[in-house]
This record gives sequence, C-alpha cells and structure tokens, in this order.
Amino acid sequence: MRSVVLARRLPGMLCSTALFYSVQGSAQVPSVAPGGVVNGASFAPGSVAPGSIISILGNNLATATSEAQGAPLPTSLGTTSVRINGGLAPLYYVSPKQINAQLPYETALGSASLVVMVGSFSSAPALFSVSIAGPGIFLANGIRAVVQNQDGSANTPTEPAESGSVIVAYLTGQGAVDNPVPTGAIAPASPLSRAVASSSATIGGQKAGIQFLGLTPSLVGVLQVNIQVPNLPVGDYPLW
Repeated sequence: MRSVVLARRLPGMLCSTALFYSVQGSAQVPSVAPGGVVNGASFAPGSVAPGSIISILGNNLATATSEAQGAPLPTSLGTTSVRINGGLAPLYYVSPKQINAQLPYETALGSASLVVMVGSFSSAPALFSVSIAGPGIFLANGIRAVVQNQDGSANTPTEPAESGSVIVAYLTGQGAVDNPVPTGAIAPASPLSRAVASSSATIGGQKAGIQFLGLTPSLVGVLQVNIQVPNLPVGDYPLW
C-alpha cells in the first residue's frame, strides 16, 4: 500500500511644508498588525514558543527586502532590527510587510512585547503570548505539508510514501530541547537536540509512531519529526 501525507492545514497653503513633513515621517514609522506575531510555519497566532521561527506582519517593517546569509543569524538586516522584551532577536528575513525572526530561547512564557525598529523609527509595542510549545508544520503551496519520504524524495501525489515507511516532516515551535542551542545558532548533529515537551502524531486520524522529534541539524529553529506511516489505503491524508 502507498499513501500521500497532507497537512491541514496566511489644506491650506500656509501649512503645506509642515503637513508634508508630518505625512512623510508617519509613512516611515513601522507598525505591527493586530495579531501580527505568528508561528513562522503555520502563521497561526498565539502559537509561538521559545526558540521557534516567528513571522511579524505589518507595514514599513523594512526599507528593502533582505535575508541572512549564514549563521549565527544577525540581529539586524539593512536598517531593521527587532527587540523582544528588550533583547534583540535573530533575523532570517525582512521586507516592508513581513519579518521572519527567531524567538530567543531566553524568552519567558506568558505575555511578551515586541518592537520593530527601522533606522530611527520604532513601532508601538506589540503584545503576544509565548507558550511552552506551539508546533506549526511548514507548508508547500499553502496546503501540503513539507514532508520527505524514506527514500529522500519530496512527498507529493506522484511520489507518495509507503505504508510502514518512515517520513520526515518539518515544523517549528518545539520549545525547550534537551541539548540547548544558543539563540541564532545552528543545531548540532551530535549530540542531537530533542524536544522536551510531550508529543504525538496522527496521519489520517490514525496514531503514527514518532521515532525522533528534535532540531534539524545545520538549521536554525527548524524542528523535524520522523514518523512511521500507519497502514492506510492509497490517498491524501491530514497530518497532525
């Protein structure tokens, strides 16, 4: 039997000079959208955990698009930086409408405050909640889970996984790991960094055995889960 795995799953002339500068300055001030701090994989609000990738959505978040060229991740890209509870966050990517950053492992659980700075301009503080864990699966084309088959191929309708084989799904939001990694640094291959929080997985509503759940070596903030596919008929199935 073979199966394909899917995720379920983002006016007056006398005042003209003063008015011009007021509008010009306001247009450059970054702003974070309401509920605009979300899980960087699922884009779900209220689902962020220490060490995970977050996306920040809003306006005027950067003057240009830029991305990190290596690790450890930088804490500024172009003129953009992000402070979370007063400390700088590592950045993967910035653009005028979106920032991808790592939520520092040191971030305390509960309410947190985030400020985006672009040059000399700062956003109003954006409040969001930090959980012990908040997993979100990375998606391809917005609907299909990013999954690797046991033979190393990408899981697609034309390249399905076999029942009983082990697939690898990629996500973020693991929270604490047993082999701590510095914020902004890549995860090591030896020893591996396994997620501490309890976990479970289902494919098509059936329980699927987890063989490994932890940080992906050589990446920053990316979690992988190695799952054994249960005995299912051919088809597309939700992964949870």
